Amino acid sequence: MFRNDQPRRFGPLRNERGVDNGPASMAPTSNWIARAVWTMFLLVATSLALLSVVHAESSAVITLTAANFDKSVASGTWFVDFYAPWCPHCKQLAPKYEEMADTVAPWRKSKQFYVAKVDCVDNEALCRRHEVDGFPTLYLFHGGHRTDEYKGDRTTKALLDYVTTATAKIEVNAAKAAAQAADSVLNDSPHEVHQGGKHAMHDFPSEAHSAALDAALAAKAEEFQAVAADRAARTSTWGQYGRVVELTGDNFEEMTSKSGPWLVMFYAAWSKQSQAFLSIYEAVGRKLAGKINVGRINADVEVELASRFFVRGYPTIKLVRRGIARDYRGPRTQDALLEFAHAALIPRPVQMVTAAEFHRMRAEHDVAVVLAMDAHTTPEAMRVFLDSADTWSVGGTTGLFASADPGITPGERPAILVARRGFPETDRFPPVAPADRPADEYKPGPQKAFVLPDGEDAVDELEQEARERAKREQAQRFAFTAPRIVEFVRARRYPLVPELTAANALELMDGVDLDGPRARRVVVVGVLDPAHSDAERDILHRLAESLVHQGLQMHGVDVRFVWLNGAQYAAYAQRMFDVTPADLPRVVLAVPAKDMVYRTNPDGKPLAFKTAEIAKALDDVAHQVATRERGQYRGTYVPGSRAQRGEWLVAAADGELIGPIAAAVLGVLGIGAVGWWVWRATTERSVSTTTGEYRHVAAHKDD
Repeated sequence: MFRNDQPRRFGPLRNERGVDNGPASMAPTSNWIARAVWTMFLLVATSLALLSVVHAESSAVITLTAANFDKSVASGTWFVDFYAPWCPHCKQLAPKYEEMADTVAPWRKSKQFYVAKVDCVDNEALCRRHEVDGFPTLYLFHGGHRTDEYKGDRTTKALLDYVTTATAKIEVNAAKAAAQAADSVLNDSPHEVHQGGKHAMHDFPSEAHSAALDAALAAKAEEFQAVAADRAARTSTWGQYGRVVELTGDNFEEMTSKSGPWLVMFYAAWSKQSQAFLSIYEAVGRKLAGKINVGRINADVEVELASRFFVRGYPTIKLVRRGIARDYRGPRTQDALLEFAHAALIPRPVQMVTAAEFHRMRAEHDVAVVLAMDAHTTPEAMRVFLDSADTWSVGGTTGLFASADPGITPGERPAILVARRGFPETDRFPPVAPADRPADEYKPGPQKAFVLPDGEDAVDELEQEARERAKREQAQRFAFTAPRIVEFVRARRYPLVPELTAANALELMDGVDLDGPRARRVVVVGVLDPAHSDAERDILHRLAESLVHQGLQMHGVDVRFVWLNGAQYAAYAQRMFDVTPADLPRVVLAVPAKDMVYRTNPDGKPLAFKTAEIAKALDDVAHQVATRERGQYRGTYVPGSRAQRGEWLVAAADGELIGPIAAAVLGVLGIGAVGWWVWRATTERSVSTTTGEYRHVAAHKDD
């Protein structure tokens, strides 16, 4: 007979009612052990809960949330730490902050001073409302209003010194307010107010001085506009050749310095891409006759020129004007090149502004650049600025300004100011010299003195020489020249979270022409649909802002944040990140130099577009890049250097991806057909063998 001799499954066997069929003698013992374990678990859990409650109540740091924040800070003075649980700097600050809070705990009754904290992961809207741009952020609130931000050292002593000074100022201001209320009759009278024999209006400019200042500003603005108009005037040498001219090291300077802008292609005779592009480029040269001269340079022969303009591949196209080059990163089509060249014919508009107007208008631009002038700024310096402005890539700087208002920046001028969306500080070139800084900002470093036997101080000759050499090098580094200005602005030509486009993909993804080692970069990419909510872009901004004070680095690895229009560049998003329009919005982490993309969490699910999860993934991936150790998050290899350098995005803008994608689809279908055939053949053999075994068993079932 065919017998059922299968082995018993692991675990106790159960009857129809689900009751254990094990030995009856074991039941009481098992039940007793279970009850004992369960009782111990409840006791431990209860003890831990009580300990946590006691600790929370005894803590000098009050936890605020969106539900109780406004009501709490409406009265008294509050020192609040806005933090994120994943932030390493927040973790380092926590014990020192707690120690400071314990010390000033008695102030709750005596001064109505409270120390609190807000978890910005659980209270994102609250932190966004209070403009928290990094972690940890320490704000001082008084009477429901934010009055100050703490930016000092994160030590217990420094925190104590700050809150001591802050409370003292509040008490003094309260006393002054009371005194002013008592003297309200005098303050409201039409009579002049004298204090200590000094006229109260002494610190304000007179009407005559204000009129003179306005006249000086108007004169400088008129001079600047005249320089801009003269520089924009075309001459007969613009586009005089009407064809592609071969440029060499012998004729380059002479031909490009006096005949307006030049469109220049660096090529290599052996490069197939250069040969394929040549016919398009020659057509562009003919169409630009009378407008812009067009040239080409054989980079294999003119090695020095190729090195001077940082040529890394072929063909490379640049717009050259007065020796300054502007890169072309767009599609290699005739229409796109013509559009790029025609844009060079139109001078970039420069708006004259006051300091107040600039600070108000800077928020309207991703990147705003200002020429700060004074009465001594020469027309040559103005031309240097305008020449530099022509080289800044499209899609980078969006606002161009000039100002003769002395209030726009301290220090000597001319100077260049760059304000970028997302970055709290406005960068300045050249930087403000120590002597020009306000007294409360300048803290001189330690001085080294050499004391002679007669008691007179002197400086060693070698040190004096070193100082003079350093001064000369600094003067050269901060010289107000076009190359220096271009270098300064180009390094700051993108906002904190720029849009990834065909024009900038090579730079943002691969790091070409940007600071930082390519192999140590992680790019956080938000694939979005701009037609929908901006909530996801705000999340990227908050994450990026939290790393600004760390130099946009994590574990010593450069971190960049970008967003991609997943609807416009759907083919690129699917090819690079495996994201379709139906998946939007989606966030991925890329390590371009290693061709790796991180799309999922450790559970294999897509990364959630949430601050905490993105921060956790970024920390893990950056640690992997820094240490070359495996982490919790697993990346997917994206083959091909084109994908690494972002050229797929350029190709997507060109429509060049249609061929590769079609080929890929056909390839997948072919592989699938072969796989299906193998599976079908294997299945048929398996079924045939199994059927034979069943027949063999049936034939002997009565044995």
